[in-house]
Amino acid sequence: DFAPLGSLAKVYEKGFFHDGTWSSFRGRDHGRPVPTERFPSWRLVAYTQNHDQIGNRARGDRLAESLDDDQLLLGAMLLLGSPFTPMLFMGEEWGATTPFPYFSSHPEVDLGRAVSEGRIREFAKLGWDPDEVLDPQDPETYRAAILRWDEVRTGRHARVLDGYRQLARLRHELAELTNPDLRRVRSTIGEDSRWIIVERGDVVLVANLDETPVTLTLSLDTYEIVWQTPTPVTLDGERLDLPRHAGAVLVRR
Repeated sequence: DFAPLGSLAKVYEKGFFHDGTWSSFRGRDHGRPVPTERFPSWRLVAYTQNHDQIGNRARGDRLAESLDDDQLLLGAMLLLGSPFTPMLFMGEEWGATTPFPYFSSHPEVDLGRAVSEGRIREFAKLGWDPDEVLDPQDPETYRAAILRWDEVRTGRHARVLDGYRQLARLRHELAELTNPDLRRVRSTIGEDSRWIIVERGDVVLVANLDETPVTLTLSLDTYEIVWQTPTPVTLDGERLDLPRHAGAVLVRR
């Protein structure tokens, strides 16, 4: 249901994707529209990953294991630049390497065995190799999830953390980023070329989620780049060149 990029654009403007639309998971229409004229957007919580999503993977692997620095910070930009209350999953702000697998400590031997075996059966249905399914009753599974705080000072972790800090500062400084009126949000997408523009008053978020560069033409305004991904963008008048996985926060002047 959520695969088309248009679903993200709709959520920015409407709050919920399923607002009376068909839900393939439920096999029926689901939800109802958010009354945007009187519903403050801070009532909705948004995130790029959480304990349910990560913990319910066979290995508990985080997004940082699959995405590069630009992609991680694009996600941070789209989250911290959104009209919703952002929730950060512990360690995501520095691209933590520690997994967050499901773990348990049932003292009852039969129950513990049933949980471990049940996880293997569950993930087998989803195509996972049984050897990849971590044993929730193994103390090492728990220990692997403990954050390594020394990571924040090194390499990509320091770079990602700095990006999160810059974006959090912008959210504090630019009033439009905490404006709770969803009617002031406008989203434009390129479904095939995988780009999105989110306009929040004079603040504009631009992201290229695709593997290939894209060039966009902006409106006849003067823009200033106030934040961009580690791979920089190029702004020349109305022309904005976005390399793969690149994005920026612009302000109209």
